[in-house]
Amino acid sequence: MSVRAVQADDAHTVLAPDGITIVPFALPGMAQLSIMEGRIPPRPEPFPIHYHGAIEQVTYVLAGEITVSTWDATHDAAATFTARPGDAFITLPLQTLSFANYGPDEARVLFVCAPAYPPDDSDTRLAGEHRAPTEADCAWSRERQEIALGDFAANMTKRISSGCGGR
Repeated sequence: MSVRAVQADDAHTVLAPDGITIVPFALPGMAQLSIMEGRIPPRPEPFPIHYHGAIEQVTYVLAGEITVSTWDATHDAAATFTARPGDAFITLPLQTLSFANYGPDEARVLFVCAPAYPPDDSDTRLAGEHRAPTEADCAWSRERQEIALGDFAANMTKRISSGCGGR
C-alpha cells in the first residue's frame, strides 16, 4: 500500500441526515475508522438533532465557530457550548447532537468516527429533541453495535489470514 497525503474527496460529497454536507477522506486500508469533513453553512436555525447507534465520534473544529447542543447524561439535561478552531469534543452512541452556525461564514469540522461511518447513513437517526435514550433506542443501538462487532471480526480475520496484518 502506498503512503500519500489525501484531501477530502469532493467527488463523493453526501448530505447527512441532519442536512450537513459531509466530504469523506479516501483512506484505503482503514476498515474501522472514517474521517470526513463536515461543512456547516451559516443559517438562522440549528440543524436537526440526531444520534448514532454504534459510532463514537470526535468532532474537531477546523474553521468557523459552531454552537453545539447535546444531551449531557451526567446532568440529565441538554447542554450547549461554543466550539472554535482547535476545539474537539466527543459524542458517544445514543447521545443526541445538533450543530448551529450563526456566523457569517461556512464552518468546517473534521469528524473522526469509529466504527467507520456507513455510507448508507444506517447508523444515524433524527431525534425531535435532546433527550436520554429510550428502550427502543437502546435496542436499536445494540443491533448496530452487533453489526459493527461482526464487521470488525470479519476485517480482523481477513487481516490475520493475509499473514502480514493486512499488508
